[in-house]
Amino acid sequence: MSVERLYFRAVVAGDPAVIEQVGSQASAWQVDPGLPAADVLDSYSREASLADAVIAAPSPDADVAWWPFPEGEWRLHSLRDVLLQVIIETACHAGHLDAVRELIDGQQWLVNT
Repeated sequence: MSVERLYFRAVVAGDPAVIEQVGSQASAWQVDPGLPAADVLDSYSREASLADAVIAAPSPDADVAWWPFPEGEWRLHSLRDVLLQVIIETACHAGHLDAVRELIDGQQWLVNT
């Protein structure tokens, strides 16, 4: 959720309310252990819908509205760049999760022979 919120609503759309929250969330990657899974999934679904609306609006080559890092550091320049970055981050984290799952259940889904 935090990735989608940051990249799509802050970086691409420049939403001032979201930009104001960037960096203020002490544990944006943590979920309260008592929160039901259905609530987590509902929140993610809502954020994905908001991201979809942002993605549908501009051209893929449109400049981003806001960038959180100082000038001269690594930077994404367009919606296309942001989309690719989110795909890369999602694939990376999904791979981590799959490795943990394999350690838990011992099953391998993709095996190159």
